[in-house]
Amino acid sequence: MSQKSPVIVTGGMFLAMIAAMTSFVSFPALLPTFQAEWDLSASTAGWISGIFFAGYVATVPILSAMTDRIDPRRIFLFGMALTALATLGFGFMATDAVSASFWRLIQGIGFASCYMPGLKAVSDAVPDGVRDRSAAFYTGTFTVGVAFSYLLTGQLAQWFDWRTAFAFLALGPLLGALLAMLVLPSQATASSKRAPVSFNVRQVISNKKALSYMVAYGIHNAESSIMRAWTIAFLVFAQASIASRTGEAPAGDPTVIAGLVSLGGLPAILIANEVARRFGRQYTIIAIMIASSLMGVALAGAAAGPFIVIICLFAVYGVLVPADSGSINAGLLEVSDPSLRGSILGLHAVIGFGGAFLGPILFGLVLDFGGGATNFDAWIVAFSCVAALAGAGSLLLWRTA
Repeated sequence: MSQKSPVIVTGGMFLAMIAAMTSFVSFPALLPTFQAEWDLSASTAGWISGIFFAGYVATVPILSAMTDRIDPRRIFLFGMALTALATLGFGFMATDAVSASFWRLIQGIGFASCYMPGLKAVSDAVPDGVRDRSAAFYTGTFTVGVAFSYLLTGQLAQWFDWRTAFAFLALGPLLGALLAMLVLPSQATASSKRAPVSFNVRQVISNKKALSYMVAYGIHNAESSIMRAWTIAFLVFAQASIASRTGEAPAGDPTVIAGLVSLGGLPAILIANEVARRFGRQYTIIAIMIASSLMGVALAGAAAGPFIVIICLFAVYGVLVPADSGSINAGLLEVSDPSLRGSILGLHAVIGFGGAFLGPILFGLVLDFGGGATNFDAWIVAFSCVAALAGAGSLLLWRTA
């Protein structure tokens, strides 16, 4: 394995993953368009958003476990190509909920081939002393990638029709693949020739500390996925509610607002990781989970208020939700056996992105049950359910801290 600077490897893979995520929130970013064009209910919209993570969960255990034997760089590049193909397929072949779900599923498989294998590649390629910081920084691709996807999707959809926008979005993973080929060392996994391809669940779950981080990741991803899937719809609802009372809709493009708020996630992740190093990871994660869930309820309750208040609360919420992700991933790596790291990351991803799959669907069901996405009380009930979930996760972490 050729030696490269940890800064080059981590920074290059950070940019490569952002490029891979150009279409990550393309469906949620244009959700009002798809709801109108395909006559989607909140439950169906939540299903299409969430099925991306079903594809992820179904394949990531195998793909992550394979990185204990196969160069993760190869798996990462395969995922980039598949993501580009799925984005093109959605843009030119999605015509209803069924076809849209299929291409979102394939996008999820592509992402499964990139995200955790990329984390494994970075983890193997950097020295032990900087591994937790590299993991936290790499994890920040999620928030920056989401922000970039919101902004780029919204602008492209304004300049062109949404199908052409998807064609441009498909270029991102191809550019990211080229960058990864330049910065990521080959055969970054030291044990690649010795370890069998297996997903050893028994050995993985025997590590109770690791399991507690996995559960925290599931709750974190459920809340993050809900925010990504329903942010635009919530902001559109808030603007419509204000317009119905005042006769004038407040200014502000929801995709731009969501994108700018998402940018705050990266510094939040890095700061939270440093706080966790000083005061303890599990206690830091518990505090963030409780604060973010309560802020979500406050945001829903403010939907009838001034739009500037909504934006301010959303900005705080958008910083709190991703803040614990770096600490969770870094903590998992700290307590993991290096020889089982691929399998551990595989189960970590199954639990985490299982939450990401179920979160938007259940949130949509609660919205429909409460009266739909145009009902003020339905949003409060839905966000309150998220808060209850975070509370349960915090209790579990407290017991294992």
